Amino acid sequence: MLQKLIIICAFICILPAVFASDRIGFSSGDTFSAYDYEGSMTLFCPGESRRVICRGHGLEPGEFDHLVFPSTIDADKVTLTRTNTRGDTRTKSSDIRNGQSRSKKSFNLWIRTLFQRPLLSMGDNTIRYSFEKNGNVIEEGTFHTQVIDGGIKSCRHLTLTGGQGECQNPSLKCNEYFRRTSCQ
Repeated sequence: MLQKLIIICAFICILPAVFASDRIGFSSGDTFSAYDYEGSMTLFCPGESRRVICRGHGLEPGEFDHLVFPSTIDADKVTLTRTNTRGDTRTKSSDIRNGQSRSKKSFNLWIRTLFQRPLLSMGDNTIRYSFEKNGNVIEEGTFHTQVIDGGIKSCRHLTLTGGQGECQNPSLKCNEYFRRTSCQ
């Protein structure tokens, strides 16, 4: 019985190492779908209501993601440089928590604002990674990520209540609309 128990314990201890991923990439995988979202809401304001059309875009399975890598890489920083099919590049980096096999922060893959630029672009993206330990490069390589056009998703109609600012500028309420509705 003791021999069986030792074999089972050895199997349980070795199994994670056998199936540990040697893949370097985003935790959600290497294929993403970009969607345009559109829908409408009725916005109730003091003394009136109005119909508001909302449009947005998003990336599935997520607009932010961590880089994951094998536990054999002992690094404190990772830098990613994306090159798309047009030859445009974008670089982002993150620290790595000691003993974790992923980036400390999640990378912005798709959100574009006045102060943010996404790492990925539509189509094929070649991602060059560079792991560093104490300022020295310890491992480099590339992986590929694909962003496909998922088309338009229509979102169901909602009724929301707005404050004075939202009633003067109803598009401010669209972020809440998209968080609360379902789109197909």
